[in-house]
Formats: sequence, structure tokens, C-alpha cells
Amino acid sequence: MTAVQPPTREQVADTAAVLAQLGVPSGFSASAASKVMRQQLGRGVGTTRAGWAQKVRRGAMALHDIPAASAPQAREPGAPRSQPHQHSLFKPPLPIESLIDERLVGAACRGHHELFDPPRHGERDERFELRVAEAAELCAQCPVLAACDDAARELGRRAYGIWAGKARNQSVQRKATV
Repeated sequence: MTAVQPPTREQVADTAAVLAQLGVPSGFSASAASKVMRQQLGRGVGTTRAGWAQKVRRGAMALHDIPAASAPQAREPGAPRSQPHQHSLFKPPLPIESLIDERLVGAACRGHHELFDPPRHGERDERFELRVAEAAELCAQCPVLAACDDAARELGRRAYGIWAGKARNQSVQRKATV
């Protein structure tokens, strides 16, 4: 048996970003997510990598939970060989990069991303305001509220969705979604 290296944090972050860009629901299984990538991009990823990426997207796993380096896993004879990791073609979008920000570890929003997303296409103002209010309730109890507000200020116009209990760039987002 030949050793197969487990995916790196960077590979998982890249895969999570690609899945989000492709609009793959975070509830899809690892094999379904990999299949969509293969169909849309002409290349898939292993189910471990796709599964970890989906867990990161759902908030069930943080990037820092992924082992930095672990023992190689055995590969069955005849199984396809993985390619050595090249420089990623995809730069993770800012929401994925924010998962890596150590200041935000332990945030109350983890696992509740649907409340913190920017306004959805066709979403009524009233529904969006209800989501902001729900998010603000979670934020009020968050141990990293100040750090989240700092991170949003640092991102400036690139901070989309709800950060530290406030809708960021709401007018820009509303124009884009109408």
C-alpha cells in the first residue's frame, strides 16, 4: 500500500471556497460535493477533503481543528494517486478567510451562518431585519464581539453580511440583490 497524505488546512479552505462559489449547499454529502466539483470544474477532490470542507462551511468544524500534519494514510493498490499540491488556483473569499482569524475563535455565530449571510436575492426587508435581530441576540452574548467588530472595520467595504450584530454594507448589498 502507498501512503496518501491527508488534506491540508489550505486545501480544505480552498475547497470550501470553491463549493461556496459553485453554490453547493453545505448540507450535501462529501461524495455529492466532490461530484459537483468534478462536473462543474472537470476535477473533483477526495471525500475526506470534501467532507471536511462541508463541515467547515456548516460550522461543525473549524480550520484549526484540522490536523496540521498527521501520519500518511494507506492507499489501496490501483487506487488513483493524488497529485502533489500545487499553488491553489482559488483564493478563499473573505468569509472563509475570516474563519482563519484567530481573534474570532469561539464566536457565538459558529454553526448559525444562515443568520449572518448578506441579504438573499428576493429576500424582503422585513425578513432580513428579523435575521439581523436574531443575529444581534447571538452577538450580544458572544465572547469575541469586540474582536468581530474590529475585524469588520478592518475589512471595510469588503465586510458583507452581519458582523458584531450589525448589517455591513447593507445598501450596497440591497442594490446588488434587487
